[in-house]
Amino acid sequence: MVSPRENFLLAVNHKEPYWLPCPLFDGSAISIQHGLIERRSSGLDDWGVRWELKDQRSDSFPTCHPLESPDMVDDYPMPSPYEPKIIEKALESASKADRENAILIGDNGWGLF
Repeated sequence: MVSPRENFLLAVNHKEPYWLPCPLFDGSAISIQHGLIERRSSGLDDWGVRWELKDQRSDSFPTCHPLESPDMVDDYPMPSPYEPKIIEKALESASKADRENAILIGDNGWGLF
């Protein structure tokens, strides 16, 4: 019998998997989260996007974007992926993962856009 990880890799490589991989249920893939705050109920997130909660019965939404035009992207101060608050969460999650039975998938989240 193959592990969930091996079965997932068979499917990704267009080989014949033993079952249809479904990471949510078979544990074949583990999503590694970073520590960026990309969305909040109100205030600025780590990308400089302002969020507001207008109605308690719904979710928050972005109300102000730090880039007014695409021309501004080259001068935009992107969050450093090496900041401890960002990378430490990902490294901790990766170190706890069972790499024999699952592959690791990086979750890049919402991002600036």
